Amino acid sequence: MNARFYLSFAIILITGQNFSAGAQAGAALPQLVKRLDAATTEAEYKSLAGEFSKEAEKYKNNWLCAYYTGYCHAAAGFLLNKDGDKVIPYNKAAEEYALKALALTDTAHKYELSEVYSLMSMAYRTHIFISPFRYGKKYSELSDEYIAKAKKANPLNPRALYLEGTDYYFTPRLFGGNKDKGIGILKKALPLFSSKPVNSTYPRWGKRECEQVIKMADE
Repeated sequence: MNARFYLSFAIILITGQNFSAGAQAGAALPQLVKRLDAATTEAEYKSLAGEFSKEAEKYKNNWLCAYYTGYCHAAAGFLLNKDGDKVIPYNKAAEEYALKALALTDTAHKYELSEVYSLMSMAYRTHIFISPFRYGKKYSELSDEYIAKAKKANPLNPRALYLEGTDYYFTPRLFGGNKDKGIGILKKALPLFSSKPVNSTYPRWGKRECEQVIKMADE
């Protein structure tokens, strides 16, 4: 698909696998993830990004700390999708920490890799909000590339499907969007959120937003 101008949020829900989250993070991480479950505003994501970044500094080999720092920045950037200048600090940090998480991820663990690839897609998408005309083509292609990688690594990753579905749904048809196709993908993603994550710190966001978009389409 070509330039797209909106994308909401989109857990890697993991069962029956052994994973390496790198060096063990401290006791703060589960509580921060729990707070992230309820975050909805730029201020909340910004605050959490700062706290996750402190964990990332303490536990430099833990991909989840870097991942969540990047995700919080990306999430804040998405909330500001119509105010490009304000996205700039968030988009830079989102990409920086997504790349750190990717460097820390064991490529043999496909479920983890799929999650980080999904974050890479989000980080690249925030560039478009700064200037769709200037950055749309380049970064929509990069974002699509990482969604494809995420789906290949784990075809049942609900976040990868969620990101793809909202992209199709909110993109104007002129630029490759397709609301019916997007809703179809979102409805495929929704039941996948019901799987239990491997532990309390693994990503589990996206169900609420997926339900909201489906409800919007039904109204």
